[in-house]
Amino acid sequence: MRARALPVLSVALSAATACDDFTRPADPLEADPDVVTVAIVLVAGEHGARMLAVHPHRPRSASAPELDAVLKGPGWTAGFSDTVPLESCTLAGPDRWPGPVTCLRALLPEPILPEVRYGIAGTALPGAFSGTVVVPAAPVMLEPGDTVELPPPPDGRRIKVGVRYRVAPDVGTVQAEIPEAFEILEDGTEVEVEVGLLGIVPPNLEGAGAETTLSVRYRDRPMRFSLRLLGLGRNYTNFVAYTSTFPLPQPWPSFGIEGEGVYGYFAAAAPSRATQIRVGQAR
Repeated sequence: MRARALPVLSVALSAATACDDFTRPADPLEADPDVVTVAIVLVAGEHGARMLAVHPHRPRSASAPELDAVLKGPGWTAGFSDTVPLESCTLAGPDRWPGPVTCLRALLPEPILPEVRYGIAGTALPGAFSGTVVVPAAPVMLEPGDTVELPPPPDGRRIKVGVRYRVAPDVGTVQAEIPEAFEILEDGTEVEVEVGLLGIVPPNLEGAGAETTLSVRYRDRPMRFSLRLLGLGRNYTNFVAYTSTFPLPQPWPSFGIEGEGVYGYFAAAAPSRATQIRVGQAR
């Protein structure tokens, strides 16, 4: 199986402050054990959608949220009917979420499309919730090109890759991603590398469009990896901005999700084209 960067909800809780800031609602919801937090990020090009749901004010040993929900696309609906491992929803482990957590998946009849509106509707223990989101335009990778050949780094530690890009106004956050990576052995065999071990820096870039130099960990032998940028829409960006401090504002703003006792965000993202980076004698 080839390694893939998990695009969402790696964005769910890995980008900002302490977990409590994401999951603690203001009074009077704070003391209610039935409150449900949901987090959904659609990714352009994917044939599936994932939704993380948590009861943030129940003990971890309690039952995870039970809810019914459907995603509404252009002329179709798809139910969140499969329970999948938590790592399918987020790179932030379950220990980052207070309370019992579940990850639900919906299989879609077509891939998520950029600049298209999607809706969600569902019911949880507190009541009904709904929301809409428009998938942003993908970032445009101006540099580097489709394939780049680089020598091993002089210090043997970090690979430097210059990146230049632009984004549309509907992109609020830009993240650098490595979807796949391989080491190349002397006999030419490719060995998959866990992309998280490559430690891309910085993971978040200037949203307005700019240029920067990314740094990727080198592992002492020829390697190849792909690099792309993920453009996230305003629902996610605003959610991170508003929930980075406590107490939360009143009334509670909408980040794509509306519902009594159900809160969180319904966001979307679009990846740029991928650049193949070859280091050493990788072919």
